[in-house]
Amino acid sequence: MLAGCGTRLSNSAFQPFQVNPSASAGSGGQQAIGPNPQQSAPGGILPTAAGPSSNTGGGPGAVSGGNGGGPNPVTSSSSNSNGGKANYASDVGVTATTITVCNVVTQGGPFGPYQFTPSYYGAAAYFAELNRNGGINGRKVDFITHPDDGSDSDNQTQIHTCVDQNKAFAFVANNIYAYAGASYLAQKHIPDIGGQPISTIYYQYPNMFSIDGLNQLHQGKPVGKQSKAYRWNEQATFFKQREHVTHVGVVYYDQSSSQYGANEIIADYQHAGVKVSTYQVNLGLPNFASAVAQMKADGVDLVADAVDLNGTQKLCQAIEQNSAFENQMKVHLSTVADWDATLGQELSQTPKCLGKSWSDGYNLNFQDTSNPEIAKFQTAMHQYFPSWSHVHEWSLEGWIAASWFTEAAKSCGAALTHQCVINYMNNKPDFGGDGVTVPYVSFRPLPPSFYNKATRHCVSAAQWSLQANRWVTRASPSSTCFMVKGYGFNLDTPT
Repeated sequence: MLAGCGTRLSNSAFQPFQVNPSASAGSGGQQAIGPNPQQSAPGGILPTAAGPSSNTGGGPGAVSGGNGGGPNPVTSSSSNSNGGKANYASDVGVTATTITVCNVVTQGGPFGPYQFTPSYYGAAAYFAELNRNGGINGRKVDFITHPDDGSDSDNQTQIHTCVDQNKAFAFVANNIYAYAGASYLAQKHIPDIGGQPISTIYYQYPNMFSIDGLNQLHQGKPVGKQSKAYRWNEQATFFKQREHVTHVGVVYYDQSSSQYGANEIIADYQHAGVKVSTYQVNLGLPNFASAVAQMKADGVDLVADAVDLNGTQKLCQAIEQNSAFENQMKVHLSTVADWDATLGQELSQTPKCLGKSWSDGYNLNFQDTSNPEIAKFQTAMHQYFPSWSHVHEWSLEGWIAASWFTEAAKSCGAALTHQCVINYMNNKPDFGGDGVTVPYVSFRPLPPSFYNKATRHCVSAAQWSLQANRWVTRASPSSTCFMVKGYGFNLDTPT
């Protein structure tokens, strides 16, 4: 589900990261930049992941892991895993020793540098640690990022740069507001793995595998009216049964991506048997106070928003200014876009709303280090991006996306090709993400009739703790599960 657009910070606040003097720039792309400021960097804001004693090379923005100490090794494989066959240049972007992987995230436009970029950091940390431990079947990953400014034209430019100049073998952990270049990747048959389904693009093409992993249509054509996707309502069932919510108010912008996110929420709760009311606000001049007043009158006890962080801040202000509704509200449920380590700072002026803020999804809470893989992720993030404060659920999902790609590429051995990776992604029964995702994530198509029978599905949910000043796990896929039936929902407009 998407956070809709809206200015988060003033333009003057959008300061770029700075060049890391230990990082080198390749030709034909963005200069490699890092978290230790020395001089201004042309273009983008994303640093290159670099360990304490790193050597960055292999292209613009390429990831190279540091030598010496660090987090527990990311699972990798050596050249011995190729069945005795020597690596060779098996496809575009693949050599005997390297694999070129690209990434595009939206950093500009009205969104600010923190709305869509967290996915890059998690994937970059994973690949840096992977390279430190030998890469994939003896090949190192050159991970190149080209952030766009949020426009169709710039997205197409960055996608073409990755494909035509950098010769990318695959894309991993994309997080793109306007994915205008998707058709070019489909034309080139290039895998796109673990991207965020901000819009319906990931339901269209057979080479694209979103991070939600849920029964994509893969029709090869634009999603039209009445096009359906299928899912289960375990998340809505959790809040209905565990938090005893009875009436959900869905707040969203009059903007297509926000409406798309709202549509998922609406369908989820309706099919769980929970009453749903909708409250659309104007993107440019949202009247959240009016929406809150109406929710009070309607008896809403769970507020689910499909807005950006700027909208969440204003919505929480309106909630706290209406004390009667704040007392009535049991849960403020934000999209995953707000599942950020800095939410306590962002909502510090509205602590009552903050304390009732939840988020849910298909992956474990990125701050729950009781899980060994989450602990490994956090350690790597601190090592490779020590100055990046916006560690996020999307950062963890970038890490997971990188692990999916690694698993698929590893399966191909020396003969690493686009088709091999795509076939693996389409036929793997599940992608557990080393125990941090729900166990049924799969891209294998299921007939609509499958959803008519109840199956066991599990939930991940977290709540912001005022006392701990972080997200705490309230539901874990290892223990919070329900028998639920699935349903189809329209992709084009809210129900």
